[in-house]
Amino acid sequence: MKKINWEIDQDTGKTSLFQKVKWYELGGMASLLVLMYSSHLFLFKDLTLEAILVFNFFALLVHQFEEYGYPGWFPGMLNRRVFDSKYPLHYPLNRRNAWVINVLYGWALYIGSIVFIDRFPALGMACILVSAGNVLAHIGFSIKARRPYNPGLLTSILLFAPVVILYFVYMDPVLSYGDRAFWNGILLGVIANAMIPFLVLILASENSPFEFGARHEVPQFRKFKGYKVD
Repeated sequence: MKKINWEIDQDTGKTSLFQKVKWYELGGMASLLVLMYSSHLFLFKDLTLEAILVFNFFALLVHQFEEYGYPGWFPGMLNRRVFDSKYPLHYPLNRRNAWVINVLYGWALYIGSIVFIDRFPALGMACILVSAGNVLAHIGFSIKARRPYNPGLLTSILLFAPVVILYFVYMDPVLSYGDRAFWNGILLGVIANAMIPFLVLILASENSPFEFGARHEVPQFRKFKGYKVD
């Protein structure tokens, strides 16, 4: 019986950088170090915004691994179930815009919120709101796809949601930073969330060579290399 070719490429004879580098696996391994550091902050220091934001970054890395690593079929679900795409392995979400959104944009935003924690607290709130946006988005994906589960839903509920609640209940950002910083954070959070679908769509192409592998397809639609979508 023929085995599934899990990392199919288009018939170009070449493999792109976006197909070679599995950033979500690197992020999954790095999440263990981030978890160790956040645990140190929680255990040996007072509960601070830094500790919450470091754990928020840990949640992001695990969340991305759930989406793209294991079970990993978030791209196929998003393209097929949400956008009703005829090209579920590369449109509108493809390897290139997924890398841009999750690594260049996502990692930079979440790490930046930790680095500039004291000088720019509004950036921290923006990251928390992006996490909250992920919770709402994945619940919406389940409703849209009429499926109880989609990759990213578990980490959204089990990791992102507690972080968001802890931030707003314990930190009370209005009292901590003042009205101006609070509303700046809200505005920045709205913009940060809007950037995600914007980057997906602006970098989307029906002829994109940056195709996902069959392992990123919705399980019941996985087929061998060269399959056509009906």
